[in-house]
Amino acid sequence: MSKRKNNDIFNTDLPDQNIRTIKNNKVEEFSWEVPYETVPLPSQGLIYSQDSFFHQKDLIDIKAMTAKEEDILLSQAYLKKGTVVEELIKACVMDNNANVDDLIVGDRNALSIAIRITGYGTDYKASVNCPKCGHTNEKTFDLSELEIKRLGAEPVEPGLNLFEYQLPVSKKIIRFKLMTGKDERDKSEQE
Repeated sequence: MSKRKNNDIFNTDLPDQNIRTIKNNKVEEFSWEVPYETVPLPSQGLIYSQDSFFHQKDLIDIKAMTAKEEDILLSQAYLKKGTVVEELIKACVMDNNANVDDLIVGDRNALSIAIRITGYGTDYKASVNCPKCGHTNEKTFDLSELEIKRLGAEPVEPGLNLFEYQLPVSKKIIRFKLMTGKDERDKSEQE
């Protein structure tokens, strides 16, 4: 068997199979696994319909942020459209069937914080202004200490984003839903 030179991979006379093998060997040689985390959903998936990926899911697997996800954070197009958070969550949720527009705000926030931790760690440094004296204090918050706040009420029916509440004075019962990412975007487009 004759030895091939590096430039032989560009030779169009070689069968396609050899080129694919060379490409696959190259990919396998440099591949690496991105770590993932399991994140609890505050809603426990109770309010998502049966056709939603998030239906009855208490835990969601997300992959750690990489340079690709940092590019999403810096994308001028996503910033202009106001879809940075949705695109970031979409890129990090490990199942392609997940429609992030279905997520209620609390679940979306929990996933966003977990994704932020995978990329930048648990420390969140902020400047906090004292409302009384106006002094600016530098504060570091540990995001891993944030508690998961579960739903405070059961939905009217499992798999339905609809709740009932009795008004304290009139005793009338009202129904409401929790806003999803899609609801927020639709509202902002109307304004």
